[in-house]
Amino acid sequence: MVADHRTESFRREFAARLVYALTSLGYESGRQKELGRLFGVSGQAVRKWLEGSALPNTTRMAVVAEVLGVRRVWLQDGEPPMRPQVAEINGAAYDLSGAGETDGAVANTPSGTLRIDDDEARLLSAYRLLADTDREAVRTLVFSLARKKDRR
Repeated sequence: MVADHRTESFRREFAARLVYALTSLGYESGRQKELGRLFGVSGQAVRKWLEGSALPNTTRMAVVAEVLGVRRVWLQDGEPPMRPQVAEINGAAYDLSGAGETDGAVANTPSGTLRIDDDEARLLSAYRLLADTDREAVRTLVFSLARKKDRR
């Protein structure tokens, strides 16, 4: 009985984190079919996750976390921080926490700490869903706007 209560509580807490991650990226939890396509499962599976009546399996949990740009252990267990604190930029790993080197393999960013807010995370998430030709169009537009800003 106690184990059942803990399992139910665990699923509810997972559901709350999933909803939070989705809304922080601008997704609506009511669009379960769309979310199902995003995660490679049925809309019914997403509905069960959001209701707290089921959990993704270990493999799917990793996929959901990657799509949402959150750490798997945060999504699954609630272990902070929500978003990764290490990023790979041009093949080099950087510490985003501002705490310095973590294990010798990760260095601080050359220009200080890189932080990604929720709007930037939403843009990155949407960008990753685009086809290659659309990505190129977005890059061209963004770099053009940045050059225009530099000329002011």
